Amino acid sequence: MRKFIAAIAIAAASAGAGVAFAQQNGTYTDVPANTPLGLDLEWLTDAGLIGGYADGTYRPSDPLTRGQYATILCRSYADFGCGTYVGTPPAPVTP
Repeated sequence: MRKFIAAIAIAAASAGAGVAFAQQNGTYTDVPANTPLGLDLEWLTDAGLIGGYADGTYRPSDPLTRGQYATILCRSYADFGCGTYVGTPPAPVTP
């Protein structure tokens, strides 16, 4: 649960913070690797919670979309069976 809360807090905080920077050997070309944001994004990427854009950017100034937020939530809950039904399935409803 701590990992989930940290991921959401970092994703929410980084969604509105940041300016374009020159690449400094990090995963994302627009976030320096040697900053707190860069280190947090590296951790989130390594954990598989975020992935950035195909052009190698993270775009920290862009707002987080509903779909991106839902993806982070689902990936955070992967350890808890997100996307799979756990337990006894409900009985089918007959008309």
